Amino acid sequence: MRKRTGRGICLLIMVVFVLNFMIAPATTLGAQLFEKKNNGTEEKMKYANDRVIVKFKDNAKANDIEITKNITGTRTKKKFKSNIEVVMIEDHTSVEEVIAELQKNESVEYAEPDYWCEIAAQVDDPFYSLQWGLENDSDFDIDAEAAWDISMGSQEVIIAVIDEGVDIYHPDLSDNIWINTKEIPNDGIDNDGNGYIDDIHGWDFHNDDASVYDVGGDYHGTHVAGIIAAKGDNGIGTIGVAPNVKIMPLKFAGPSGGYVSDAIAAIEYAKKMGAKIANNSWGIGYYSEALRQSIDNYNGVFVAVAGNYALDIEQSPYYPASYECGNIISVAAVDRTGNLSSFSNYGHYSVDVVAPGNYIYSTLPGGIYEYGGGTSMAAPHVSGVAGLLLSANPSLSPIEIVDIIKESTVPYPSLEGKVATGGLINAHQALLSSGNTALFVNSSSPYYGERNVTLDKNIELSFTEEIYEDTNFTNIILKEDDHPIEIDCRISGSSLIVVATDSLHSNRTYILEVPSDAVHNENLIGLSEPYLLRFFTTDTLVPNIIGSEPLDKSKNIPVDAGITVMFDKLVADGPGMNNITINGKAIGDCGFYATAIDNLLYIWNDTVLDYNTKYKISIPKKAVIDQGGNYNEEKYTFKFVTEKDKNPPQIISTYPEINQKVPNDVIIIVNFDEKISRDKQFKNIKITTNDKKRCSLPFSSKIEGNQLILTPKKKLDNLTNYTVLIPASAVKDGAKNSLEASYSFDFSTD
Repeated sequence: MRKRTGRGICLLIMVVFVLNFMIAPATTLGAQLFEKKNNGTEEKMKYANDRVIVKFKDNAKANDIEITKNITGTRTKKKFKSNIEVVMIEDHTSVEEVIAELQKNESVEYAEPDYWCEIAAQVDDPFYSLQWGLENDSDFDIDAEAAWDISMGSQEVIIAVIDEGVDIYHPDLSDNIWINTKEIPNDGIDNDGNGYIDDIHGWDFHNDDASVYDVGGDYHGTHVAGIIAAKGDNGIGTIGVAPNVKIMPLKFAGPSGGYVSDAIAAIEYAKKMGAKIANNSWGIGYYSEALRQSIDNYNGVFVAVAGNYALDIEQSPYYPASYECGNIISVAAVDRTGNLSSFSNYGHYSVDVVAPGNYIYSTLPGGIYEYGGGTSMAAPHVSGVAGLLLSANPSLSPIEIVDIIKESTVPYPSLEGKVATGGLINAHQALLSSGNTALFVNSSSPYYGERNVTLDKNIELSFTEEIYEDTNFTNIILKEDDHPIEIDCRISGSSLIVVATDSLHSNRTYILEVPSDAVHNENLIGLSEPYLLRFFTTDTLVPNIIGSEPLDKSKNIPVDAGITVMFDKLVADGPGMNNITINGKAIGDCGFYATAIDNLLYIWNDTVLDYNTKYKISIPKKAVIDQGGNYNEEKYTFKFVTEKDKNPPQIISTYPEINQKVPNDVIIIVNFDEKISRDKQFKNIKITTNDKKRCSLPFSSKIEGNQLILTPKKKLDNLTNYTVLIPASAVKDGAKNSLEASYSFDFSTD
């Protein structure tokens, strides 16, 4: 599929996170050039104002290159392959002038600004149920569970996350972080001779150091990494699309983005250090030939986002997605209803596939999890599928992997004309098309992650062809809550049947482990990797409340505190949810809402709690239901008292506004942020002329809710300045707090 390479200016990609953090706006670090954005407004081009990227001709002599740099007042900062350099501007010459001078030189093939790129963001694992993109009841997903029957990824496959940094200590990521085994940690020596000292887990090109994670940031990169390769079957958090592959963190950007030159350096590092797949959840609004060449020279799959502006990139090219490179696969985003996400760019030829990109639950720094959205979240789904393919068949070339992913998509009418394939990626179909000659499991009963499995259930694995016992057949293991139990195994054609000697037990977790050499086909070829199946037997245990926030009988609770009830297992909304009461009233009748997510029941309203108020929260029976269909059977009540209001009322606006000219029959209104009443100095409010005489005017005054209304008893003089003075103790709020200080403002008449 061909991609456009037009040099038209397009929008810089913006962040579309729906997380509890904000991405700071990009700092203007570039020259003051203006171009028309796609919507017709002006946009300031962003690029470094102290350097440019230059490509010297292949036949240029070293001496001529040095003379060129001397003439243009530049010096080398960084060298890439193919005679590409980043050169620093030594004097106060502008970027435009240096580029113009370089392009006149016979030794130079091209020169361009160093553009600014912006990041693109709008199982037993307890949060697996929140990962709709992997598997859901509507079946609009990437079919991950069926794919995992074939492969969950290989530790030999490395996926570079070219992004912000990645929290390598996150409990769902730490086991899957790439380690440079040829480098000795913290010895200050470049042991492997790759040009980077102590690059144990990758490199930070943004800050030029070995720290691939900086505390207090790196949210975007960590979220992306979790979608690709959060560890599975570890009893915590989420699971990635390819939960056994390795992540190579290559940080080229900060919270608002990074430079093309650093992205190129990261791509070259990924190539040199063996990452055959690179995830790129970022974009640039301008054509960079240096970036295109570096991608073209990368011998791996380059996954690129389509962008988050709801634009057709056939008309408004967006890079890297719009480059014409065979190893690029470009990705748009879809929501869980099967429609293109409202923010997602698209392109009938330039965008290849779609992947889940709305409300994607994944890892964040500090061991936590949150929802994120954007084509940034769609791309790592594709990177994960590419990782599964390379794990199943390491002989696949980058172009073969790209073609398999595109050809195995599932078409949907809603996507027709939006992307080249008209379809959603499908991990299972891709693996079935991988050309893997190894034996693999086609399906299992129970399926991976199945719950409420009956106690008399036999386990049956269906393979792709007839199987026979191999060396480690007797080492097939079934564990009950991590303890091996006795089993009988037998083969019937292409099926392996496993029967527990004793009946299975309720409320248990079972894991079946099949060594890679336990069975083989008629050509003596076994599994490409050990097979693991996890399932859960019938759950008869009811969910129990183990605590609340705020605690029962607690006092002085902040009015912006959340109300949560904690259960001992995962729960969802039950039929009694609407019967929760607050101070004896059903939540729906007093402006509150409630819902259960994970093991927490959340209760909230649209504002904050009332000050100095007693709250009694009552949770009825059947408020929640667990995954086994069990309701909570006990009622639960807790009480707390909110803090006293110590905040003085605030004036938020006045009419007239400060220094405003108004008619002489004006009525003066002062708006407060809460209801007020008269205080001891109410009668000392004044309206005076703003001159030497300071004459006081007669007026009537009243309070209506949060408004103080002052009505002069006669028309004011024309062309006169006036001052309104409100003493600190003129009004008070419901908690008897007065103004923090006296307040005055001026206005004038027409």
